[in-house]
Amino acid sequence: MEAFIAKEFSRVFSNIKGISTIEEYLIKNNITGIEGVDTRAITRHIRTKGAMKGGIFAGEELNVKTLIKRVKLSPDLVGRDLVKEVTCQEPYHWNDAGKYKVICYDFGIKYNQLRDLANLGCSLKIVPRKHKPPKFYRKIPMVYFYQTARVTLRLSHTRPKI
Repeated sequence: MEAFIAKEFSRVFSNIKGISTIEEYLIKNNITGIEGVDTRAITRHIRTKGAMKGGIFAGEELNVKTLIKRVKLSPDLVGRDLVKEVTCQEPYHWNDAGKYKVICYDFGIKYNQLRDLANLGCSLKIVPRKHKPPKFYRKIPMVYFYQTARVTLRLSHTRPKI
C-alpha cells in the first residue's frame, strides 16, 4: 500500500481480532494516510475520467512546482501490472472443510470473498495469478474463481486451457 485515503479514520475497532486502530497501523508501517476526504466523489471522478496520478504531501514549506514534478515522474498507471504487486506468492489453503473444491486465482482477492465462499460450503485453495495447476487437478471436479479488476465476480465451471 502506498497511501490510505478515508472519509474518517475509526478511532475504535470492533473486530475481535483487531489489535490497533487504522491510524496506529499506518504509522507503524510508515504509510501516508489522509482523512476528511469525500471518497465517493473520488470514486465517481475515477469512473468517469479514469485513474490518474496523484500525491499526498504535508508540511509547512512545500514547493508546489517540485511536488507536481514528483507526481509527474512517478510510474505511469497505464500498462502497470498492479496484480503482480497484490497476488500471493505461494498457494495456500483458506479452509479444507468444504464440500465444493474451489481454486481461487488471486488477482487482489478480498478476504470477505473468501469468507463468503467458505460459508457457502467451499474448500478454498488460493493460488498466485500465474499458477499452473498440476495435471491431477484436471481429474478433480472443481470450480475456478476469478475476480476481475472491476471487482465483478465470475464463477467458471469450465477448466482453463493449460
